[in-house]
Parts: sequence; C-alpha cells; structure tokens
Amino acid sequence: PRVRTPDGSIRLPHRYAMVDAASLRARLAPGPGAVLHRDAPTGTAATPAALGVDAVIDCTGAPDVTGGVRQVAVGVHVSAAEARVLGHDGPVFMDWTPAPGLTGGDVPSFLYVQPLDGGRTVLFEETVLATRASARELVPVLRRRLRARLDLASTGPEPAARRWEVVDIPMGTRRRPWYRPRDGVWALGAAGGMVHPATGYSLAAGFAAVDTVLDAVPRGRLPRRLRLSAALAWWL
Repeated sequence: PRVRTPDGSIRLPHRYAMVDAASLRARLAPGPGAVLHRDAPTGTAATPAALGVDAVIDCTGAPDVTGGVRQVAVGVHVSAAEARVLGHDGPVFMDWTPAPGLTGGDVPSFLYVQPLDGGRTVLFEETVLATRASARELVPVLRRRLRARLDLASTGPEPAARRWEVVDIPMGTRRRPWYRPRDGVWALGAAGGMVHPATGYSLAAGFAAVDTVLDAVPRGRLPRRLRLSAALAWWL
C-alpha cells in the first residue's frame, strides 16, 4: 500500500490486508469447555457466577466516553468496475492530500482505499484519525468530503451495489486493564485497553495476548513482571 501527502507518495515496505470477520468467527468457534455469550450482560452482572462459568473473558469493546478521543470515518463500498471509473489503482493506506474544498481550519482527514472480496469490491474511506468531536458532528462532513474527493456525482445515480458505512472507535478507554482481572473477569482486546493510540487497531494486540491470558486464568492473575510491563506500556 501507499501513503500520499501533498509533498509526494511512498510505498510501504510491507503487505497489508483486512480480516474477513465472518470467516474469522467461523474458524474461532468455541471449543470444548468454552461458551460464547453474544448477549451476555455487561458490567457487574457479567461475572463467572452469573454466567455459570469459571472465568469470563470480556471482549465487548471499548467503552464510549462523552468528549473522549475517538476515530471517526465514513466509507463507501463500490464495485470493482465503479472503482476503476473513480480512478482506483491499488490500495492506499493513507492519502493526506486535501479533499476538494478543504480549508486550513477544517479538521484534517485522510482517504483509505482497500480492495475487498478478492478484488470484486473496493472500500473508500474518509477518516479523522483522532478527535474529540462527536461522530454525529463529523459523519455528515466526512460523507460530503468523500463524495467530493471521489467525484461520486460523475458516476450517475446511486448504484444498488454501493454501500455506505460509519466507523466510530473510542480511543484510550477500557473496561478494565487486560493485565489486571477482577473476581474472575478478564478484559481482552479493545475492552482491555488494547486499541492502538495512532491507528485504532486492536485485533493483533488481542491475538498476541490470548495465550498469555489463558495460561494465567487458572492462577487468577498474570506474573508480576508481565503486569508491570503491560501497565508501563499503557501509560507510555
């Protein structure tokens, strides 16, 4: 993928891909001894005793805090044919060139472009990396900005295959530290504060900690060295 700025373009030296959420859920179906509660209660009600289990791994995502920092984006999925009309020529990790009509006082945003479904569709997404503005305030702005950047009006009426999405990721919040369980309840992924402060990603960090957490569940805590290391990483 490439990164573009007003000063030029560079190609990143690594490959980039998106996770197929449906396929991932199918491959990670709970095995013997594990129970998946998609509609489990949250907060103090989500205890091992309430759910009839030995331990709870909370993966319900980061809590939303009014006025907190968040990443907000508006994206549109289009067919590969329409993407070619729009000038798509490969994945773009961040395109920081200003969208048409953007002024110096406007909140900055970048364009993200990623082929999906084996190249059959393409996602174009206008993203504000980190802001304290609400999603309600920014979504209309980003939608207009994305339409202007892609000149969507030039492709005619809205195609049936075109699908819009909104992304709203709380940054810097957690339900409890992933490295500090309480009463048999562990938090993992975004719920445990694993959202990367620059990208908003949390999946890789969550996967990397799975074995560590599961090994520690019988003891009810992580080794002190790991707790201190994880706490230091959070505060830095």
